[in-house]
Amino acid sequence: MNDNPIATEQITALLDQGEESLLTTLGALLEPEFAQLPAEAALDKVYALLPEDQQALLRDKGAAYLRRQRHTLYERICTEWDYCGKRSQPQFGDAVTLVSWLIDTLTGVLLETPILVATVAVILVKVGLNQFCECEELEAR
Repeated sequence: MNDNPIATEQITALLDQGEESLLTTLGALLEPEFAQLPAEAALDKVYALLPEDQQALLRDKGAAYLRRQRHTLYERICTEWDYCGKRSQPQFGDAVTLVSWLIDTLTGVLLETPILVATVAVILVKVGLNQFCECEELEAR
């Protein structure tokens, strides 16, 4: 795994957010005033700083971004990186490590800021990569 610019604490903070909060954060990070936030920004606070009337619009913007990127994400994670084949490896047993690997895998593909890539990675882990990649069920050992 490469060293990514997102600290473990930031990944954990993102993993603690709910899906709506993450989509709002993603939408906010697509806005010019948030796009250049430093990697050490407290991402779990971004959406809370926004007026309530903007949160729904930003959530929709985040969801639309994921829909537009779905094919690219699927190709990179599920096909090229072969998530279904790698998911049973011990190093992918915890969410923080899996998110770190996804950040490394997606950096350069999404051509976005590290924070945005991390937010996308966390959303995918929370939604479920097995479902996203349409993996067959693992046999019980």
